[in-house]
Amino acid sequence: MPPSPEFDGRARVSGRFGDSEQLRSAIASLLDAWSLPAALLDPVLIATWEAIANAIEHGGTASPLVEFHRADHGVLTVTVTDQGSGFDPASSPDPMAPSRRFEPGGRGLFMMRRCMDEVHHHSPTQGGTIAVLRKFLP
Repeated sequence: MPPSPEFDGRARVSGRFGDSEQLRSAIASLLDAWSLPAALLDPVLIATWEAIANAIEHGGTASPLVEFHRADHGVLTVTVTDQGSGFDPASSPDPMAPSRRFEPGGRGLFMMRRCMDEVHHHSPTQGGTIAVLRKFLP
């Protein structure tokens, strides 16, 4: 479900992404509408897909809210919000630790951090987790 192409600085994409091609299409539409380089597609797609997967698996929601925002000062921000019990990224084990290298899973945060310039997580007191992913634009 591609977002509306008109530019108001924000696009909401909510609902289920049955596969990465639906998400790729939505992100590609945004980048095109906002005249951003196509080279941003893969890193933004990978990081957003990982944030959605985490929200579904750990946040207890089948349809996390995904928002894209392009600020005038050259930052693309993606937020993924779920209604889970909250999350402390410091408690996540290092997937590159020798004891974890061959363990399944546990690489989502690592991949988000590799693909984006900033990754933050907030857990409001009323519950849920908001993943904030930022990419500085060329």
